[in-house]
Amino acid sequence: MSKSTEIMTVTLKDDEEEIKNERPESYYRVSYTAEEKSAFEQAALTAEQIFRELSLPPIDAWPLKVMSIERHNAQVEREKKKKKRAGKKKRENMVECRERRQKREKERKKAAAEKYKKKFWVGKPKGKKAKGQSIAKSDKPKFRTEAPKFRTE
Repeated sequence: MSKSTEIMTVTLKDDEEEIKNERPESYYRVSYTAEEKSAFEQAALTAEQIFRELSLPPIDAWPLKVMSIERHNAQVEREKKKKKRAGKKKRENMVECRERRQKREKERKKAAAEKYKKKFWVGKPKGKKAKGQSIAKSDKPKFRTEAPKFRTE
């Protein structure tokens, strides 16, 4: 055996087949049969038919089928705005504002109650001390058994 430092290379050749990369003609062009062409003619509208239908008044048989894009887009925008959450500072400010509003309302009700109280209790004595003081007696008898007092002058 001899020592050789040469590198041995081995090449295997395969017979390459030719690959056809062309697409069929039907990929680029369509050829219809006579039956298909007659079906298209029956389904198609002529220009005369279109102009004849333009002269007729519109029929509102399907009002939900036709959409106004402007109205629809406006509604979508409104919904987007509703879903948006306010920022932290704005939310904190809204809470403080609500508390101040409730406090003012409470004070307003309290003032109205005081005014109502003053309206009906002006000049009338209150509490146990008032019972001992003399109050102007009315002419009506205190009990049914008492005789009515008549003024005699």
